[in-house]
Amino acid sequence: MSTKNKVVKTLLAAALMAAPASVAWADCDDDKPDRGAPGATSAKFHTEVRKAKLQVGANSAQCYSKSQIGSSSSKNVHFYTTNDDKVVNFLMANEGWRSELRVEDEDINVEAGGNRSFVGKLRFIGRSDELDTVTFMQIHIDSSDQRGPLAALKWSDNLEDSLTGEKKKGYYLTIRESATCDSSSSGCAMNIFVAEDNGLNDYKKFLLGIYDGQLRLKIDGQQIAFSYENVFNNGATVTNDIDINLNNTYWDDDHDLYFKLGAYMNSDGSAHIQFGKIEFN
Repeated sequence: MSTKNKVVKTLLAAALMAAPASVAWADCDDDKPDRGAPGATSAKFHTEVRKAKLQVGANSAQCYSKSQIGSSSSKNVHFYTTNDDKVVNFLMANEGWRSELRVEDEDINVEAGGNRSFVGKLRFIGRSDELDTVTFMQIHIDSSDQRGPLAALKWSDNLEDSLTGEKKKGYYLTIRESATCDSSSSGCAMNIFVAEDNGLNDYKKFLLGIYDGQLRLKIDGQQIAFSYENVFNNGATVTNDIDINLNNTYWDDDHDLYFKLGAYMNSDGSAHIQFGKIEFN
């Protein structure tokens, strides 16, 4: 085992404490006979899971392709369903590592006239003490010259609301300020606090989507109003104080987008997230 994997194994231990003792560190392709494959054995999840591929590890390397994810062997310690078929589990540790479903479709874009969204009803089962931030849903840019999320939903106890300057523990929507800004730059994205922390084991339901060029967020069925004159520092404005308008000079680019759902580690630490509902619309 490499030094890197030993570090990840140690960090993952906190998240695995909530899982049965038989769960241990595993590679992407390791079959777990005591677990269900979400794309194969789960009547509740298999339709939605089969719309995606799974990425696991320190980069965007494919774990299971869209054609493979329906197999009964497409399960591992980072991605599995419970025997009672109620939840899909995502477990990951170490900054920059992920276990995420990725849905690609040429119709996901910011052009007016199209409505695309995805839904995650989720709860945290475990979070290690050193965890600062983890992303669980994102709309991502698919371009050879511009990578990074357009919008990302995160849990954090260390982010600061870019609009108020206040630091709160809870859920944030991180928004990229333009299609062409450098995603590695600190000035490229802003964080908007959208919900209080609800601890462990309690579900919250999120809908994130693009409707006629407007970015929309709902939490537990309530549409979140972004009642600010200028959401972006560059002057992109909201529409009706509800949705964020992407039909502006900063987002008037023909970039394809894709959806990601699961656990992406923005910091060191570990996270165990259970999804009780997954939808890609």
